[in-house]
Amino acid sequence: MEELRFTMDEFKKMIPKHFEHVIHTESNLYEIPTNDKEVFKIYNINNKRLLNKKLKTIKYLYEFNKEEHIEELVLANGLIYIDNLFAGEILPKIDGINTSKILYDKSIDFNKRLEILKKIGIILDKIHKSNPKYNASFTDVHPDNFMVKDDKVYAVDSSSIKLYDSEGVVNFYLSQLGTMNVCKYDIDYAKDIIPSKETDIYCYIMMILKFLSGFDLHVVSFNRYNQYLDKLANNGFDINLINSFRSIYDENIDNIDPLPYIDTLFNIDDKKLSIAKRVFN
Repeated sequence: MEELRFTMDEFKKMIPKHFEHVIHTESNLYEIPTNDKEVFKIYNINNKRLLNKKLKTIKYLYEFNKEEHIEELVLANGLIYIDNLFAGEILPKIDGINTSKILYDKSIDFNKRLEILKKIGIILDKIHKSNPKYNASFTDVHPDNFMVKDDKVYAVDSSSIKLYDSEGVVNFYLSQLGTMNVCKYDIDYAKDIIPSKETDIYCYIMMILKFLSGFDLHVVSFNRYNQYLDKLANNGFDINLINSFRSIYDENIDNIDPLPYIDTLFNIDDKKLSIAKRVFN
């Protein structure tokens, strides 16, 4: 894997402040003045231990995808070091649209948006069905971490993937879950939910429900959540899909992947869609 090494002064001269960049909580994405095919991803992390954990995950991913060949994963082409410390990745540039800008845009056909949501589920399914030795999960499942280009969906935050003994990332869905005293999910010493295939399914279900209802159902009480699902079931939504939604809070079973049942939402009629959007009545 390619390595680029700069001093901080050299990097600042190469990437002036006025160049376009996309700011995220964990990192900044910078366009490269001399290269329109790639971007620099520079981490907003000053902790050397945390940066080394990122570096370990990136190297795991290189090994992982040589065997698994999941073409939707956007993987690093190289590593960036600033002042001899690992600082970020060189990534292929995806000139696409973030899925968060599409999924909730009501001016876009419902079925087209649902197809994107299904493709995200297929990416997760490929990760979960990889060689068990990797113990792989995406961990940071939310719309901002996927992009659409030419009707293809890409996972653009692959360095958050959990492989082997790496830790993954606790995203905002899981942060809320950690406040709800749900015993089915493992927690670490800091009482954070430990990412896994189970939490991937949890977050994917919350994405589907936000798509249907327009509301963040990960913040509602268990009672309100089950009342909402009862209403969907009583109004003709597929019972297998509803049971997958219920599974995430059922401590007696593994989470049920909704992907096999998501096709039941295509061509949903206006009445059902109206019912799905009424969370509190």
